[in-house]
Amino acid sequence: MMSYILLILGLFNFIFYNGLMIYLNKGVLPESISDTAYIQQKLFSGNKQFTLFCIVSALCIFPTWIGITPDVFQFLVFLSCSGMIFAGLTPLFKLKEEGIIHYTSGVVAFITALIWLAIFGYWGTIISIATIGGIWTLFNKEKYTFIFEVVSYILLVITLMVI
Repeated sequence: MMSYILLILGLFNFIFYNGLMIYLNKGVLPESISDTAYIQQKLFSGNKQFTLFCIVSALCIFPTWIGITPDVFQFLVFLSCSGMIFAGLTPLFKLKEEGIIHYTSGVVAFITALIWLAIFGYWGTIISIATIGGIWTLFNKEKYTFIFEVVSYILLVITLMVI
């Protein structure tokens, strides 16, 4: 029950944060969720909210996700959640030093989540990510990274809720 509440809190955190960032960006979708760190930098002279957002988003899904995953595959959950956290800890991805860690962490988070979905047969989620992300991208081609990040996280959380 507690892990279900954490999933709901994580989903609320994710939607609220991204909605607020779009609002603060005058209704314009950012290039990526990571780009919201630069929106914050410009508006507030800091980007700690982005770091906190990434950590909370990862920690809210971790207990449920790790709890339903057999021991032999738990490393995928650990890598995915760790990737989200490390991306959040390196918000200034346009700087070379932080960018290497940030991009690598983001790719690890995304790929290991997709591998986990595939191993456990959640092809409906993978197809939904591709379909919804693809259709939404038709209307916002230059924002495809943000679109796929948002769709992927939300559908992963929904999948974890219904398992």
